[in-house]
Parts: sequence; C-alpha cells; structure tokens
Amino acid sequence: MVEDKERLHILIVEDESVVAHDLKDILQSEGYGRISIAGSGEDALEMVRREPPDLILMDIKLYGKMDGIDAAKYIQEHYAIPVVYVTADIDADTRSRAMATVPFGFITKPFQKTDIHSAVELALMRKSAQVELARSENMFRTVIEGNADGIVIIDSSGIILFINSSAETMFGRPAGEMVGREFGFPVIEREYSEIDIVGTTGKITSVEMRVASTVYEKKDCFIASLRDITPRKKAEQEARRQRARVRSIFDYSLEGIVTLNLQGRVMDANQGFLDLFGYKIGEIRGKNINDIVIPAGMDQIKEARAIDQESLAGGVRDYERVRYRKDGGAVNVSISGGPVIIDGRTEGYFIIYRDITKQKDAERELVQNYKQILSTFEGTIQVLARAVELRDPYTAGHQIRVMSLASAIAGKMNLPEDIIMGIRFAASIHDAGKINIPAEILSKPSKLSATEFELIKDHPRMGYQLLKEIDFPWPYCRYRSSTP
Repeated sequence: MVEDKERLHILIVEDESVVAHDLKDILQSEGYGRISIAGSGEDALEMVRREPPDLILMDIKLYGKMDGIDAAKYIQEHYAIPVVYVTADIDADTRSRAMATVPFGFITKPFQKTDIHSAVELALMRKSAQVELARSENMFRTVIEGNADGIVIIDSSGIILFINSSAETMFGRPAGEMVGREFGFPVIEREYSEIDIVGTTGKITSVEMRVASTVYEKKDCFIASLRDITPRKKAEQEARRQRARVRSIFDYSLEGIVTLNLQGRVMDANQGFLDLFGYKIGEIRGKNINDIVIPAGMDQIKEARAIDQESLAGGVRDYERVRYRKDGGAVNVSISGGPVIIDGRTEGYFIIYRDITKQKDAERELVQNYKQILSTFEGTIQVLARAVELRDPYTAGHQIRVMSLASAIAGKMNLPEDIIMGIRFAASIHDAGKINIPAEILSKPSKLSATEFELIKDHPRMGYQLLKEIDFPWPYCRYRSSTP
C-alpha cells in the first residue's frame, strides 16, 4: 500500500480536458493531494523540467508535434520518471513503440476507478522497489569498491562478471580487460585457499581466497574475496629463514648447546653437546641437566643450580667449571647461558658448554714452564751473587742479609708477591759490579788509596754495564751518574 499519498506529485498528460479532470477527481478521491495537468507533450516536458513529478499518467495520442510515446521516451532518458500510459485501443506498431519505453503500466479507456487505483498503486510500488533496488545496488557497489580486499564475481562457467578496484590492482589489469574473461582459479563455495596472482609486470601477489554463492544481475554466481597476504607470507618466509639460521647455528656449533624448560629439563641438545659429554639425545631428553653433567652427591650441584637461576634471570658468561662425561671423565668447561623468551614470556633457558680442556692444559704447562724458568733464573742469580762473594770474602753474607731485610720490608708494605720476588732477586745482585774490581783491592787490609776508592765507588756503574743486556721481568738496570 502506498503511504504519504498527499505528498506524492502525479502529472496527468491528456489533451481532452474532460478525461483529464475525471482522472484528477479519481486520484484526489484516492487521497493523492498534488495533481497537475498538461495538455500536450511539449507542456509536459516543460512542467517536468520545472518540477519533476513522482508519476506520470500519459495519454498516447496527443495533439501536437510530440505524441505521448515520444514525450515518455524523452522523460525516461532524461528524468527516469515512471510512466503509465492511458489510451484506447491501439495498433500493434503503436503498442510496440510504447513497450520500448518500458512503461510502468497501461490504463485502457474507458476506465473505471478501480483501474486507476490498481495501475497507480502498482506503478508507485514498482517505482519504490526500483528506488530501493538502486539504493541497495549503490550501497553494494560502495561497499565493494571501498573494500580493501579484492572482490571478483564469477558466473557458474568461471567467467568474470565484476571486479573491484582492489582486485584490479592485484591482477594489474583494469576491469574492462578482466570482465568477460575466465577467472583462471578453481572456485568452490565455502572453500578457503591461497593462490598466487601474477600481474602484467610479473609481480606476484599472494592472496587468501574465500568463495561464497551470490546472485548478481539475476544470475546465480560466486563471489570471491581476495585478501592480499603478501606481507604476511614474506614475514612467514623471513621467520622460517630466521629459524633455519638459528637452527643451523645450533646444529653446527662446535660448542655444546642445550635448551631447557623452566624446571631445567633438557628439551634439545646439539651434536656439540652430545659429543662433548658422550650421550645420545634420547638418553638425556626430559632429564635435569645437572643430573647429566654432575654425578650424584658431588658438591658442584649447588653452584650448578645457582648458574641455572642466573641464566633464567638474565644470563651468565664464561663461568669456568668442571663437568663430567657419561664415562665419568672430568671436562673443564666454560659455561654461558641465558633465558629463552618467546612473545615476552620466559619459556626456559639455554646453556652453552665450551670445552677448555686444552686451554687449561696449556695454562698448566705455561705455569710449569714459568716455574722452571723462574727456578733457572733464581739459580743464575745465586751463582752470580756467590761469584761476587768469592771475590770479596770480607763482605760474605752481605747480599743475603740485604735480600732478607729488603724482602721483609716489602712484605710489611703488603706489596704484591711478584714485586717482593723482584726485590729479593735485586738485593741478591745489587753488588754485582764488584766482579770487575781487582781482588787485591777488595781484599786489601789497609786503607785504600784515592784511586782505589774511586774504583770501589764505581761498582754500581760496572754492575749496570754487566746486567743491562739482560731482559729482566723487573726494571733493574736504570743508571744515573752523580757526576756534575
């Protein structure tokens, strides 16, 4: 039923005044409040131009240059106003011309009130339906065109009927080139699939396609929604590459690496770890790491647990410890570790064991060599000191007493052990220059002459000359003359 009849504007185009007013009276009796009358096609066009009506009742046979069909055709082309023809019997050619204008109905003269009522009601309802359909189509196109996803409508034969601008971008072709062509991908209702679209430039766009059934232009069709997932696919590919890189480092590292859950149980271990401790992965997975590398009852278990907690809390680096192989053999290792954090949550931790057995062996060998060199050096110093004492028997024991006193003073000063050692050796040879003074002067029981005394005073310089080419660990040979 038509609502708001009083607001509707109906134009009657009729050259017979009596008929026109009859129509007007009937419409007013039906409640239609705004009725206009035009006596010719030309007058009708002028009135439509000034104030377009909602409906036109058009007599086909009008006086003048323009009949009702010509007027209706012009109005349909320029204003899209629904027209109902009012006419007596017409021939086939005239009816064919009238039908070409797609009228909203016919009223045959002579007419009854019921004829007018039905024709007008049907025409207005049809117009309302068309307006609503046009509004829905516009809304549909607005939504489809504004959608970031590509939208393609395909008929049951796989032919493209519609494509939005986002899909144009994906395919690299305008809609004019795409409509009427085969879609080229399997279309199955309610199916989800991932496809790669190759554009005209060769650019590949990875899309996620979802298909649903629809009706388009009165045909049963499929609507395919295409979502660009190229960034996601690239991110997934990069994530796979990153995982592969990490896994490659894990697998091929010569250092032993083990990943653990929050309870310290082994989740995975690389070949470096298995080779270092002599296990197979099946023997250790799920076991506590400290039960694997530390025999039961050993005191190291406490410090090992402390390392676990530090690794979880933030990481440790280069803790040198002893751990044990499956066969019980001890291994010197450097231990580093840190938390495993995924999506902001600590999921466990890892520990890296670096075998430093060779390094420790080399350190022990170096210490042993140093001790041996030091022993040889000390022996050489003692020989030199003994040679000086043999040259000067009157001062025998002097250098040993100086050495003891100087060492005692250095100890009281809390000097480092290596400095005290240097002082002790220096005291042992502080009179080494006497070796160049003639023995008869050193052992002369009477007063020395001035020349002889000068020789005695020169023994520090002689000692410098004697020892300056030796690369001592301490700065022994520093000579400064006191002569002005």
